[in-house]
Amino acid sequence: SKKKGIRFVGSAFCYDNKGSLRDFDCFPDNDPQRITSNISAAIDHFLETYGTPNRLIIHYYKTMSRREARPITEKLYNLYLSIPVYVITINKTETEGLVGFDLSKSDFMPVSGTYLDMGGSFLLYNNERYTDTTDRSNNLYPIKLRIQKVGQNGNNLNISMDEINNLITQVYQFSRLSWKTIAPQNMPITTLYPDLAAEIVPFFTNTAMPRAGRQTPWFL
Repeated sequence: SKKKGIRFVGSAFCYDNKGSLRDFDCFPDNDPQRITSNISAAIDHFLETYGTPNRLIIHYYKTMSRREARPITEKLYNLYLSIPVYVITINKTETEGLVGFDLSKSDFMPVSGTYLDMGGSFLLYNNERYTDTTDRSNNLYPIKLRIQKVGQNGNNLNISMDEINNLITQVYQFSRLSWKTIAPQNMPITTLYPDLAAEIVPFFTNTAMPRAGRQTPWFL
C-alpha cells in the first residue's frame, strides 16, 4: 500500500475444484514465518477434511529459497507424508521485456495456453485467442513461471516434462475460475485473489484480517 507505506502479503489456504475459496489470510511481509505457519495449518486442515493428498502445490509470488522451503517439507516429514512438493513462482512480464511470437499468425500472437521453455523458466500465453480466427487479445503479455520440485532438505529435485505440463495446465485452468469478471484473466486466482486482498487489508483497523472475513471473497 503506497498510501499506508506498508507492504502486505496475501495468503490463500486452498481452493476446491470449483474455484471456491476455503480460507485465507493477509499480513505484513515483515513476518515471514506467518507464510510457513499458514501453509502448515492448511496441510493439517486438508488432512482432517479430505484425507492424504497426492501432492502439494504452492503458487508463490517469488522464488522460494531453500530456507523458506525447509519448514514446509519438514512439516510433511513429521506427518509421515511422502508426497512431492512443487513450488510455482508466478510473475507478470510487462516490465521485463519477455515475449514470444507465433510467426504463422498475422499479428504474431500465440494461441492461449501456449507455453515456451526459456531454460529454467516458462512463458505461458494466457489470453483470449483460442483459434486462428479469434480477434486480438487484450492480454498481450505472457506470465512467467518458474517451477521447483522441493526435496526433504529444501533442495531442488529433478522434474519431468510430464510433471511440468501438468502443473502449467493447472495454472492455466485456475486463471479461468475468477469470480470477479467474465473476461478471461491472465493470472490464476491462486495469486490474483491474495493480491486483491493485500491491497485492501492495510486500510483495516489495526491492519488485521477479521476472522469472519477469512472464508468469504469479500474483496471481489
